[in-house]
Amino acid sequence: GTRDELAAMVHVQVAKELPFSKDQAAIDFAVVPGNGGTSCDLWVAAVRSHVIEYYEQTLEAAGLAAERIGLRSYASQAAVIEGGDVAGRTVLVDIGPSMTEISVIRDARLVYTRAAQVAVMAEPHHAEERRPSPDQTTPPADDSLPKQGSLDALLIEVSRTIQAYRASDAGARIDRIILSGTGGADERVRASFESRFGSPTKVFDAPPAVNWKRIADVSAAPFVAAIGLTYNHLANETERFDFLHPKEPEAERKERAKRRPLVALTVALFVAAGVVLAVQMLRKEQKEIDGIVAERQKIERQAKEYADLQKKHSDINEWMRKNVVWIDKLKLVAENFVSNEKGYITDLQIKDPGEMIILLASKDNSVGTKLAEELRKITTSRPASDGKVSTVTEFTAEVGSVKASKDPKYPFIDTVTVRVKSLAAAKKGRSPR
Repeated sequence: GTRDELAAMVHVQVAKELPFSKDQAAIDFAVVPGNGGTSCDLWVAAVRSHVIEYYEQTLEAAGLAAERIGLRSYASQAAVIEGGDVAGRTVLVDIGPSMTEISVIRDARLVYTRAAQVAVMAEPHHAEERRPSPDQTTPPADDSLPKQGSLDALLIEVSRTIQAYRASDAGARIDRIILSGTGGADERVRASFESRFGSPTKVFDAPPAVNWKRIADVSAAPFVAAIGLTYNHLANETERFDFLHPKEPEAERKERAKRRPLVALTVALFVAAGVVLAVQMLRKEQKEIDGIVAERQKIERQAKEYADLQKKHSDINEWMRKNVVWIDKLKLVAENFVSNEKGYITDLQIKDPGEMIILLASKDNSVGTKLAEELRKITTSRPASDGKVSTVTEFTAEVGSVKASKDPKYPFIDTVTVRVKSLAAAKKGRSPR
């Protein structure tokens, strides 16, 4: 039959098998080459539409455009065949980071494939990569538990696949195993496969026609599907998968074309309704935003008024703090002054800001020091900048030079410098004795 008739039969049959509507997927098929007679073998696959859209959007974000989307296992088969591994049965194990695809190719035809959720970690290339870091701790081994590494799990999955295939090809002998993929197809894995299955095993190498540039430690194994996809692109259109331009019946293609304007109109109506609803919601939200802005402005005005009031309050407190009434200060000094038996004032000088110098005639040179100590203990209560009342020391007092007096009963003259702490600037002086 014609290609259109073949496509019609495929779509009718596949629609019965899919667990979802065929309108939600891209359905394509590939004719297996080398068939003779009036019948032919086909490979049929369906990919959900959202998966196709994801790949297109990803490429678009990278500034690229998808030309064709194929089937991975079918493309990998093409790469293996072009490498010369045609005769007999070949098992291709494409190891991915989380999923492994296992395919059986018989006489250059893909006859069985399945995917298993198993992967194997690649062996580090250098010895220093295998050494644990100083802060890495190794948990103690528990010999009571059965041990199955990722490589063992992979070997078991491949064994299951071969046994499943032999259900339709009894006693089939595996002629070779080819390892590919990004998940650890190295010499260690190759040796394990060869030992387990007794079949020649190798890591996939690019076909000679590809002219792969041999670079140290760079294998062609991760690119098996990409190489096969390139070869498929050169094949006849009916012998390859293309989910961007699937092969479908002419009538269905025309029906799809008719539905496109209706779909576009429906989408436009939904978009218009969405826009109207969005505008209404935006107006309501804008009203709420305007109310919040007005409330914020009101709070900011109140905050400014409160800040102005606080500043005035601080200015008043500062004025009261700096407003020294010397009579009050002298009264505090007099109340704590030494008795006339120990000494008397010969001179008193009051200076700004907040400083007085007392010349004290005393019986011994410790009288001035004791007076300074008593003055430093004087405390008063005053309002702080935050409005609270605090108790603070009133004076600093230092004893300066000691001179001889002409009065034999009071032979020493001490210079005592007293400062009001709230006003007097700190000055260097002799430490109190």
